[in-house]
Amino acid sequence: MNTLTYFCKGFMAIAKGDSEEVKALKIERKAVSALTSQIAVKKGETPDLEDKVEEAKEHLEAAKFNFGEESFNNNSYVSNLIQAKNNLSEAEEALEAHLALISFLEENLAKFK
Repeated sequence: MNTLTYFCKGFMAIAKGDSEEVKALKIERKAVSALTSQIAVKKGETPDLEDKVEEAKEHLEAAKFNFGEESFNNNSYVSNLIQAKNNLSEAEEALEAHLALISFLEENLAKFK
C-alpha cells in the first residue's frame, strides 16, 4: 500500500504545512500578479511622458525664435535655447528609461509563461 490516499495527503499537508511545490506556485502567482499590475501602471504613465517630450520639442522650437518676442537679449536668448535643449534631452531620456523598464518587466513576466 505505497499509494497515499486523499485523506493521507490532506492530513500530511496540514501537519507539515504546504509543500515546496505549493509554496512555489503561490509565490509564482504573486510574482505574475505584481509584474502584470506594474506593467499596466507603467504603460498608463507612458502617454504623459510622451506628452512631455512633445512639449519640450515645441518649447525648443519657440526658444529658437525668441518665443516671438521683439526684445532681444543675447545672454537670455542663448540661455533659454540651452535650457530648452536640456529639457528636451531630459524628457527623452526619461521616456527612454521608462520604456526600457516596461520591456524589462515584460521580459521577466514572459519567463513565467
